[in-house]
Amino acid sequence: MRLIQFCLMLILIIPNDCFAEGSLQSEPSPLHKSYVRLEFTRNYPESWTQLSLRPGSIQSNISYIHVVNSEWLMALGVGLRTLDRASLPDRQAPSRTLAIFALNHESGRVFRISHPFYGSLGMKISYLLPSKSGKLPPLRDPIYPAEIGAGIFAQLIRMVGERTMLNLRIDRWRGVNSTRLAGLEIALGVAIPTN
Repeated sequence: MRLIQFCLMLILIIPNDCFAEGSLQSEPSPLHKSYVRLEFTRNYPESWTQLSLRPGSIQSNISYIHVVNSEWLMALGVGLRTLDRASLPDRQAPSRTLAIFALNHESGRVFRISHPFYGSLGMKISYLLPSKSGKLPPLRDPIYPAEIGAGIFAQLIRMVGERTMLNLRIDRWRGVNSTRLAGLEIALGVAIPTN
């Protein structure tokens, strides 16, 4: 965990001169205008959430990505975040797993590291709906309320050929209404262009 925090701090501290951003302007961008991305994610509870929840299982997310000016990417996505409930002697949980349906909007700045590697830093807004299970239609969880979530993310993008994009993303998120949900999401995904 400390290694992940160190890597994020290093990315934020490195000056812009170390990135090949000047050459990004002169060379054509390898990014297509839009992508469909499939990610496999795992969530880990953070801060006070660790008292009642444990890391969940691997889940999938699907997103639509739109690249703006080859420097910004916007994405709309849906997915499921799962966390396992800790057994508490004073409270009976409705189920072993807390499944959180999430509708996400993310916006990130893309920068070139060295072709074919690119990075992205940005923010994410989510609608979080905790439910008793990961099945549709979702049955609202009686302990955790639905809430709006906010997060920041850092991702490493690897271009494979001219069309495919692989990504590794680290996302720190939390609910802002009740502040009872907070986590770290690690995702590995593949994106293919829509055109």
